[in-house]
Amino acid sequence: VYAAGYNGKIYAYNSDSLAVRWVYPREGFLNPLVGGVAIGDGMVYIGGTDGVLYALAAETGDLQWTFVTENEIWATPAVDEDTIYFGSFDEKFYAVNADDGSKRWEFETAGAMVSEPLLDNGTVYFGSLDKNLYALDTASGQIRWSFTGENWFWARPVMYEGDIYAACM
Repeated sequence: VYAAGYNGKIYAYNSDSLAVRWVYPREGFLNPLVGGVAIGDGMVYIGGTDGVLYALAAETGDLQWTFVTENEIWATPAVDEDTIYFGSFDEKFYAVNADDGSKRWEFETAGAMVSEPLLDNGTVYFGSLDKNLYALDTASGQIRWSFTGENWFWARPVMYEGDIYAACM
């Protein structure tokens, strides 16, 4: 079980006993962590209010790499095979290589992103505080479509029977 706290710590617990397996960082604290952790292929990913996406080894909690943005990250990342997707308060949505943290592509909006994106069949869906819901091609970052709502898109969109549902504030 993995959890992150506003106290700037990331925790791994044994799922059977709830005993602490590891804590990151081992000493000191990160800036507050608002979003949740994402797990994929033996790694734990989380963005911080310091604008850094952290990649930790799930087994040990050892830092593997970081990716730095220009502003806070509140959004929980989404993992799809070898790519991590997330938005930032720098008004950019990123696709990052899961192996080494190198940037695959970025897409600029006119507002911050605060929710976990939805991945489905080669498309990544996410809302922005610019009042738009976006659908991008996962490989290229090219826009497939966007929809303008009456207010911010704060929550993660969901898909049901091929339709996208997204709460707009």
